[in-house]
Amino acid sequence: MKYLTKTTRFLRKIKPVLLSHHPDCDMFKEHTVNIHGLKLCEGCATIYPSILISLLFLCTINFFQPVFFRYLFFIGLLFMGPKIISILLHPKKKTIKIGVNILVGTGIAICIFSIFSFPFPFLMNLFIFVVFFMLVSSTNFIRVKSIMKTCSACEYHRNWSICPGFKGLYGNIEKNLNEKVDSKLR
Repeated sequence: MKYLTKTTRFLRKIKPVLLSHHPDCDMFKEHTVNIHGLKLCEGCATIYPSILISLLFLCTINFFQPVFFRYLFFIGLLFMGPKIISILLHPKKKTIKIGVNILVGTGIAICIFSIFSFPFPFLMNLFIFVVFFMLVSSTNFIRVKSIMKTCSACEYHRNWSICPGFKGLYGNIEKNLNEKVDSKLR
């Protein structure tokens, strides 16, 4: 129980980076949304809810009218297509980025729904889902590279204790480590 309490306390201290996935500085303010004082990653705050809502909608429709949608997977991929254009064009308007993210979330939900509608054994569908999930998640690598490129051009690059985007997180982690060392010395 003591370990769980320490872990929970540590997660609370690093909450800003867990929820926003971006440094808390002006260079990344266009990548986050502020909802009731909580900074969230703009992509996650739009993609994940749209996946959930779309999956619920698709399951509800399927419950009342069970149908295997033959081309549903490809329709889902088409919904995800605007993200590629968005990555290439880097739109500045939040409404465009949010709209694209909602389309991506809907497309992912459609693909997930269709994968589990394939006429294969469940384990095969699960395998296809895992491969699909890995491919979709690999796009986060592009995002991380973009963040690192922005950070490497900054005057505070890798100087975490004074970097405006990481100073608070660095202090929280350092404090947590010091508390662990102090508790072991007692």
